[in-house]
Order: sequence, then C-alpha cells, then structure tokens
Amino acid sequence: MSIKKGDIVIILLLTAAFAGWMGYRYLSEAAEGSDVVIKLENNIVQRIPLSSISEPKELHVDLSNGKYIDVIIESDGVYVKEATCPDEVCKKTGKINRQGQSIVCLPNRVIIHFEGQVESDIDGVTY
Repeated sequence: MSIKKGDIVIILLLTAAFAGWMGYRYLSEAAEGSDVVIKLENNIVQRIPLSSISEPKELHVDLSNGKYIDVIIESDGVYVKEATCPDEVCKKTGKINRQGQSIVCLPNRVIIHFEGQVESDIDGVTY
C-alpha cells in the first residue's frame, strides 16, 4: 500500500484546516477589558475587572455545608485551585482567558466566566 497523490492532497488540506483553526483559537481576542464574574446559584458573588489585576489574587468562596472553592485570578486568566466537589471537573478545566469560556462546578452550583464589552464572532449557537 503506497501513498498516492490524492492522499497527500487530503493530508495537506486537513493539516491546513487544523492549523487555521488553532491559529484562530489562540490568536483571537483575549478577555482584555472584561470582568471576571463568579456566580453562586445564579447570584453574582464577585465581579472583578481583569484590568485591575497586577499580581495573582486568590478568592476563597465559602459555600453551604462547609464546602468551598478557591479561585486564582491572574492578569492572563482565571482557574480553580481547590474545590470541595467529588469529580473536580472545575479544576480540570484549567485556565480560561477568553470570552465565551467558562468554568462550571455543578455540585457546588458555581459558574466562573468573563463578561465584557468585546464583541465575539462566536455566538451561543455556533459555539
């Protein structure tokens, strides 16, 4: 079995499409000019302008029944350092730094996301 000319064309097209997608994803607008919003049970607990962060800031959000979530806010993004949930999906999400990204902790009913003035090409339907 040998590689034919058509196989090479398909491989090149797929590689170019993947490179374009990765370039768009990593070069698109960051969350500059945005606010980090932390919601607990759909109520805003904290709203912090990302532009006001010059050094890492740790927030400890106390929840019911002795549960908590520790959030680290840096000038280049937000991530969950520690959480008292069984699956820790919120920690595994990693750092978010663009509008449209969010961290969700379902057992603790916490949502962390960006809100801002920057218009995004991606809407709720196509994302």
